[in-house]
Amino acid sequence: MTKMKSEAVVHVDDTPLPLKLTLGALAEMEEALGADTLAELAVKLANPSAGQLMLILRIMGKAAGEGEATARLDQGSVNLREAIGAVSRLFQDLMAGQAPGKPPLESDAGKGG
Repeated sequence: MTKMKSEAVVHVDDTPLPLKLTLGALAEMEEALGADTLAELAVKLANPSAGQLMLILRIMGKAAGEGEATARLDQGSVNLREAIGAVSRLFQDLMAGQAPGKPPLESDAGKGG
């Protein structure tokens, strides 16, 4: 079994803000957005509002151990395309069941049981 490394980075005023997608982060997002399942959460996040994106960035930043640094999100400049891309990649990797940035099943290919 491959351990997933569900991490990404966005930049706030050119300073990296690590993001991490954890089970706890998913549960916090479900609760905050009123979703009862991961499928409902995925539907709600298909076209996030700016407020929802900020919430997601804060939760994922906190999951990466950057709780205090997420305060910069309110006043700092964030590249919207980068933020949406990072969040999207983390969720796509989660739903595909693979480590970020790798083709499906690449890490299991050629391994004998």
